[in-house]
Amino acid sequence: YIEATINSIQRFSEFGLPFEHEVIVVDNGSVDATREIASRAGAQVLRKDEGTIAAVRNYGALKAKGELFVFLDADVCLSEKWFKNIDAIFGQLGKGSKIVTGSHCAPPESDNWFLKYWFQSFFEESESSHIGSAHMIMTKDCFDEVGGFSEYLETGEDYDICQKAVASGYSIKNN
Repeated sequence: YIEATINSIQRFSEFGLPFEHEVIVVDNGSVDATREIASRAGAQVLRKDEGTIAAVRNYGALKAKGELFVFLDADVCLSEKWFKNIDAIFGQLGKGSKIVTGSHCAPPESDNWFLKYWFQSFFEESESSHIGSAHMIMTKDCFDEVGGFSEYLETGEDYDICQKAVASGYSIKNN
């Protein structure tokens, strides 16, 4: 899915996004063609063979040059609707407002009960205590202020960083 994810980002670059961006893929010890596919699709590919998902995300953030971070999982594709709304979201983040935003991801069409009932219920929430790290947007300042993702966590790093952000005066905005 990594190629489709990167292509969903790059596809809209052709329309002249009002901001510069970089696509960073942190490979966590894959044994397939992930690195080659991601590089060919235009991503900067980094390797971090050891560590939790939190450590991998932190490593990518450490290498990022921008002031806004958009964290995506490798199987998340951005839609046209995302790009139509991103200016307003980035505008909110750029004005110094203290928010963590993004959204719970829409599951693909499937008869799989887990996708239909578990992920769909999160996607439909209008209020949320956290944003999943599969699609999370925050400023570098926020990321640095809360100390990034807690690397000792095997899972739940998204909930944890959101709770640290709330404790630091940020609000969670599910878009």
